[in-house]
Amino acid sequence: MKYYVVLDTNVVVSALFNLSSVPGIILQEALAGRVIPLLHEDILDEYNDSCTAPNLSLTTGTLKSR
Repeated sequence: MKYYVVLDTNVVVSALFNLSSVPGIILQEALAGRVIPLLHEDILDEYNDSCTAPNLSLTTGTLKSR
């Protein structure tokens, strides 16, 4: 059975900061194809806006070091 999820932006951002957290595990399940994320252009835009916000300091280097 496949599960479908809408990943709230807060879940995605939290997951990127800590892959061993519950949001991180959910994101890993989505990336592995065990759950299917439901996406829409508006959600993708919000992900982009949030992940590139200056106050978040989310960079590739930040993510690789975690």
